[in-house]
This record gives sequence, C-alpha cells and structure tokens, in this order.
Amino acid sequence: MIRAGLIGCGKGTLGAAWLRVLNGPEMNDVRPEDTRVVAAWDHDAGIARHLASEYKIEAMDSFAEMTSRVDGVIISDAELGRYWEYARPFIEAGVPVYANMPFASNLAMAQQILSQAGEKEAPFMSMSPLYFAQSVSSMKKKVE
Repeated sequence: MIRAGLIGCGKGTLGAAWLRVLNGPEMNDVRPEDTRVVAAWDHDAGIARHLASEYKIEAMDSFAEMTSRVDGVIISDAELGRYWEYARPFIEAGVPVYANMPFASNLAMAQQILSQAGEKEAPFMSMSPLYFAQSVSSMKKKVE
C-alpha cells in the first residue's frame, strides 16, 4: 500500500475531497486500490483531528513530521505562497510531492520548487484533481 500524507484539509482546500477519493468507500470504482491517506495536517488542528477521526487516520501536529511516515504527500492548502514551505522537507527527503494546481503564486517560486525537486531527484507533480471527481467520471462514462 502507498501511504499518502495530506497537507491542507480545511476551508478553501480540496483536502476533504482527497480523503473521500482515496479513503472513502463510496469511491471504490475510481480510486487507486493501493493508495490511502494515512496522515493529515491543517492550520486548523480541530479540522484535521475531526477528519482523522472520521477516516481513521493520524492527525499530525506538524506537516514536516509526516516525511518519515508517508510514501508521498498531497499538498492541498489554500495558501499558495506557502507551498514551497510545505514541499521542502518532503523534497529534501526524496518523498514524492503532488501539489494541487496552481502550486506556486509566481514564476520564481515555481522555478525554485521544480529546481530543488530536480536536484534531489524527488518526484513532483501538479494537476487538477477533477480527474477523480465522481461527476467527471460519470460524464466520461456517458460520453464513451
């Protein structure tokens, strides 16, 4: 099983959606069968604890402490200006990082993140999570 960490699961994020996709039983037909969120962190510790209890995962006191507990991390925080802060400990540890789009608030930040990931040979990816949305999946089936 691939153990994923989640940074950002509160207001203004897609973190709760990622939890539903990767851990929720209603998403069995679209989720990767070997990946689960095992730990989450949010600025609002109460939200992280609530979702951790609901999905039977660990709420972390610090996002950086996840680096040794996960095989990859999803950054879904609403504060784009902090993505480099979030990604850095994982990139330095060689842990793959997935960042919701957009992953930087300016070109210099994007270049810094990608440069560091390349130097550390740490996989880094950013794309729209809509690919996993149930409504999008249903539409795709209708079109096909």
